[in-house]
Amino acid sequence: MDTDTITEPSGTCRCAVEVTRTETRTYSVAPRDGGGWRAWTASFTRLLARLVVGPVHCLVITQEPNQRYVQVMLGHGHAHLEASSNAYLAGDFRLGESEEQVLTTLGFEHPSTLGDDRGLPENWWSDHDVADPVHIARLLSITLQSVMAFEEHWPVSIDVFGADSPCEACFWEA
Repeated sequence: MDTDTITEPSGTCRCAVEVTRTETRTYSVAPRDGGGWRAWTASFTRLLARLVVGPVHCLVITQEPNQRYVQVMLGHGHAHLEASSNAYLAGDFRLGESEEQVLTTLGFEHPSTLGDDRGLPENWWSDHDVADPVHIARLLSITLQSVMAFEEHWPVSIDVFGADSPCEACFWEA
């Protein structure tokens, strides 16, 4: 028996369905009608609305050739967002002081210089209760545009997969 996942989910938790990591689904998304950040926000809202009520999922949002990314752990009505930090970025892709200030203004916490419990450096992070996914979708769009320097008319890759140990890995109670 896998001890990394819950075996008797209560309430609305369905994480036990995903005893092993779900298959990664990659979406290459380019908003129709020429794109723009309003179209991105609408697309993110639809995706988040589907995922936030179910088991814990992870999303990694990237855009080639940019090295910057945003990753999200989403489920049980909560969202944990992470924006790439300079620990994972090189050259011109490193964040400048003004971009780090925007992250602070948006409510992201500064990465710890001590790293996480596995010894890895941390990203910028922000935790949210998600009663309405529009708030998270707007935060994602602003972060991708203002900090990550994503181009609004270029395709974005979104990798979606189930968390390895969904309820154990959550930063919130299931």
